[in-house]
Order: sequence, then structure tokens, then C-alpha cells
Amino acid sequence: MINVWLFPCLLISFLLYSSIAVSVPKISSPSSQHLSHMGECEALLQFSHSFIIMRNASGYGCGNTYTSSVCCSVTSYPKTASWKNGTGCCSWDGVTCHRATNYVTGLDLSRSWLQGTFHSNSMLFSLPNLRWLNLAGCNFYGSQISPKFGTFTEMTHLNQSNFGFSGRVPLEISHLSRLVSLDLSNSNPIGLVAIENHSFKRIVHNLSQLRELVLEVLDLRANKFVGGLREIFVQETSLRTIRLSQNQLEGTLPRSLEYCKNLEVLDLSENELEGSFPYWLDTLPKLQVLVLRSNKFCGPIDSSKRNNHPFPKLRIFDLSNNKFYGPLPAKYIAKLKAMKNEVRGGLQYMGDEYYQDSIVVEMKGLKMELVKILTLFTTINFSINFFEGEIPDLIGDLKALKGLNFSHNSLSGNIPFSMGNLTNLEWLDLSSNKLAGKIPRGLADLASLSYLNLLNKQLVGQIPQSTQFDTVNRSFDWNSGLCGHPLPKARGNDAIQTHPSTSHEEEEKWD
Repeated sequence: MINVWLFPCLLISFLLYSSIAVSVPKISSPSSQHLSHMGECEALLQFSHSFIIMRNASGYGCGNTYTSSVCCSVTSYPKTASWKNGTGCCSWDGVTCHRATNYVTGLDLSRSWLQGTFHSNSMLFSLPNLRWLNLAGCNFYGSQISPKFGTFTEMTHLNQSNFGFSGRVPLEISHLSRLVSLDLSNSNPIGLVAIENHSFKRIVHNLSQLRELVLEVLDLRANKFVGGLREIFVQETSLRTIRLSQNQLEGTLPRSLEYCKNLEVLDLSENELEGSFPYWLDTLPKLQVLVLRSNKFCGPIDSSKRNNHPFPKLRIFDLSNNKFYGPLPAKYIAKLKAMKNEVRGGLQYMGDEYYQDSIVVEMKGLKMELVKILTLFTTINFSINFFEGEIPDLIGDLKALKGLNFSHNSLSGNIPFSMGNLTNLEWLDLSSNKLAGKIPRGLADLASLSYLNLLNKQLVGQIPQSTQFDTVNRSFDWNSGLCGHPLPKARGNDAIQTHPSTSHEEEEKWD
């Protein structure tokens, strides 16, 4: 297992501690003799000719459960096939030029069927005016990210996701002082640069220009990063999105994250992070997505801390598969303002023109990736923990909720009648708890509900009748105290039967 330093830009966010000291090389400025417009067009042609067009090239990484929805469901086609010599490249597919100078400022070759080796002397580096570059989904597998990327001093957006590079992320990327969005997600770094703890001050000194770096998006999910997260935020940053999911990060969360006042998305799922719930995150005024799924967080969630208005904009709250215990955080549930108010107007997505936020969520018993996040999408997932006690009646105030999953805990008491107020609810999973009593009539009237799992052996009484419940009959199986349609007639009012349950059956999530 290799301990790694993510890359220098992480100095404004996270430091992974490990074992090899390094120094930062100087990098020369790009040539002052810029190519003419036609010269840049010729450079683009030479760049495209250094690769072959393969239909399955943009399917690289699609075998991964979490990348398939990104790189396979988005339209791909050979953009460079239409590039012709002798024609102005500003009209070429994927090319954007400055209106006044005609210099090439943007290049979008994402999912364009390109395959081959990305050489360090690529003609791409003859385009010093590039401000945004998208190579997502191209199959440059085995290529290294060239240090010459550091010559793009005007670069604001760089996307090399599903790139499949090997070797280290070059320190020269730290020279991209105007960088707003950096996406290296779902890559496969093998020999990234590592940094010893005692060399931290030296690295910060050598990369002092990073203090002026304006970075809004940090997407490094599904890499092989290992280590702990250090406290290095000393002032407010511009970070809007941090995605470090599906790595092997460990230790506790740095308290300095509370300086990220512009943070909207924080996804640290599927790591080895531990410690108590980071309640200080509830002060972040713009946070809409918090995903801590599948880590080692533990303890009660004390929502009675100092903040009277916690998580004012939170819409996706996923703490599933950890070791939290104690009662559900009633104060948070009572104060989740964004989950109470339905979004009106047309469909809007999180993100911007160059980067669309995406997230993995569990919907209707299945893990799925939302390639784009609708601002109206709201869900709570506290499943697979050790929560106990009753479900607060206040849950019925979260009328914007699309999904709610409290399954696989030790919750007791009755299902709140207030859940009948969740008129936008599309899926509800309360299975594998100790809930008792009757099923509230209001659940049968939720017109949007399409998935319901109420597998709790202590539930009793007549199942409320509605056409909606006809579509979810399996969610009642093995609830021996329930009776009525849609259960088999043998389990009607006068013939309630019990079924021996195995541990496997009790843990099953119904389709």
C-alpha cells in the first residue's frame, strides 16, 4: 500500500502524510512567440493525429460500478473526426476561441473516442491561452500527466477524470494559480509523490504562491489515496466542492474545514475516517450535500451544540454505514430548513457550466450515481448504524423529502403519523428496526411513494388500503402481525400466520 500526497493544490485543503521528501522544480514560462490562429489550428490537428479513434475508448472505467453511469450514459462521439486542414478551427467541434483574437481558449474532447499515449511533447502545449481543458473519458491509459500542464498559467478549469494515468501528479500543477476546477476523479495513480511530515513546512514555503490559489472544485474520488487529513486551513477558502470518496483516507476530519464557507458539496464516503460526528460542519452556510457514508465514525450525534440554525441549506444528508448510536438528532431534523421548503420553478442543477456536481446515493434499495444533482433532490440516509429510540414526529415537517432511509438500526416505538405529510416522498425504508404498532393510514395516501420497506416483525394490524400499496406488497413480507391486502389471503383478518425468519431474511432489502 502506498502512502501518497494527493498533489500540491491540496495544500489549501488536505495534506496526506507519508514518507518521501521532495522539492518543487522551477518551470519555465511558455514561449512569448505565440502561434498564429492558423498555427494553433495546425497544432490541434497534429495533436489529434497523435491518437487513434476507437469507439470503445470512451468506455474506459465503465466496468467500475460507480463510474459507469458517468462515462457510459453520457453521449460519446469522435469530435476530432470533423476537424479538417485548411478550415478555421474556431468552428471545430469541441474548440472555443477568443472572440477578438481567435486564439484557442477552450478545448472539450471529453468522451471523444481518443486512445493512445499522451506524450510530454504534445502539440497541445503550443496553446498557451487555454483557459479550460476537458479530456474526461479519453483512454490515455498508462500516460503520465506532463509537468508542462503547469505552463497553462491562464487555466481555470482542468478535467482529466477517467483518464487512467500512471505515475505521480506533477507538482507543477501548483503553478495554475487561476485554477477554479480540478477534476482527477476515477483515475488510477500508481506512484504519486509522497511527503514526509517533517518536510511540510519546506513544501509550503516552496509553494507559497498557492496562498493566492482560487480553487472551487476538488474532485479526486476513486483514487488510491492513503493517509490522514491535516489541519491546514488558516483562512476562508473558495472551495465549493470537495470529493475524496472511495479512497483509503483515515483519521479524523480536520476542524479547519469550517473555514470553507463557500462549500456546497462534501463527499468523503467509503474511506476509513473515524471520530465523532463533526457537528461544526453545521455552521457552513452553503452546504447542500454531506455524505459521510461507509466510514468509521461513531458515538452519539449531539445536535444541541451552539448553533441554533444548523445546516440551513442541506438537502442530501448521508451518514449510513457508520457506528453512530443514541437517539436520532431531533434538533437537526427540526431545523433542516431546505428540506422543509419545496423548490419552485424550473429544473436547476448544482454546479456550473464546466463542472456538474454528481453524487452516489441509495435510491429505492439500489446504489445509484446522480450524474447531475437537481436542486430539488432531498434525501436522508441514516441506515446501518446503531440509532435507538423513537422516530421524532418532527420528521413530518420535512415536506421536500424525496427519500428517507432509517433501516438497519434499533429504532423503536410507532411509525409517526406525521410521515403522512411527506407528500413528495418517493421511497421510504424503515426495515430491520424494532418498530411496533400500526402502519399509519397517511402512508397509503402518498401518491409519489413507489418504494416502501417496513420489514419490522413487531408491526401489527390491518394494512391501510390503497392502490399505492398494491405495488409494494413484498415490503410487508414476514411481518407476521400484519393482515389484509396485499398479503396472501391465508394471512387475512381471521388467519394470521407466523413465519420462521432467518437472519438472512431479516436483513434482506426488498426490490
